[in-house]
Amino acid sequence: ERKRMSSILIADDDEYIGKLLGKILRKEGYEVKAVESGDEAIKEVSRKRFDALLLDIYMEGINGIDAIPLIKKIDSKIPIIIITADHSLSTEQRTRKEDIFHYLLKPFEFEELKKVIESALSRKK
Repeated sequence: ERKRMSSILIADDDEYIGKLLGKILRKEGYEVKAVESGDEAIKEVSRKRFDALLLDIYMEGINGIDAIPLIKKIDSKIPIIIITADHSLSTEQRTRKEDIFHYLLKPFEFEELKKVIESALSRKK
């Protein structure tokens, strides 16, 4: 019996990052959907079940932090991994108040991201 491919949603307004992470994660065997805004992330989560969400903070429309409670309302179990270039402590503290799984600062090593995703997926089961 083949286990279902884990699906990951990437929400980052930097199209290059979305494409790059998408390419790398597909190579790892994940199903990936990349969007460029918090609004699109919310739409996708209401349309389909994802196993993890990589979420940037600063995006057009609804930003990542404001999107978290709206996404959690739709899927309370989705592990959210924040990926941001904002190194300020106040931003990290604001996201930690929300129910996130992990906080990753850009630029990060892909190996680190892989470990975080694997542990998010194993915790979700």
